[in-house]
Amino acid sequence: MGEVPSVTTIRRNWTRLGGSSIWVKSANPPPLPPKKRIMPGRPSKNRIKHVTERVNQVSRVGRYMTCLNCWEKGHNKARCHNLTRPKPQQEKRKPGRKMKQASNQHLSHHSADPPIGRF
Repeated sequence: MGEVPSVTTIRRNWTRLGGSSIWVKSANPPPLPPKKRIMPGRPSKNRIKHVTERVNQVSRVGRYMTCLNCWEKGHNKARCHNLTRPKPQQEKRKPGRKMKQASNQHLSHHSADPPIGRF
């Protein structure tokens, strides 16, 4: 194999070329870009996002895992060394929307009347 030219040799020869400024101008029109091809398959809805773009991903910072063995926070069942306990009971919420807290003055003179519009 022949010798690999050094960087200085490449730079010296490159400057002798002069770049596109010394090229001969052509009378022909410049070449056009290639035609757009229709690729097979269904087109993608959105662009392909970069890995650094975190879209629709919720951060898990500040969440604590709960152990299903002892129901304490900070570890899970695989690393639990405590005794098994039953699941603690939580207060059940009433179904439906939360009602606004009305002031006492509003309730005092309308307490006997049923609410209008609710059946």
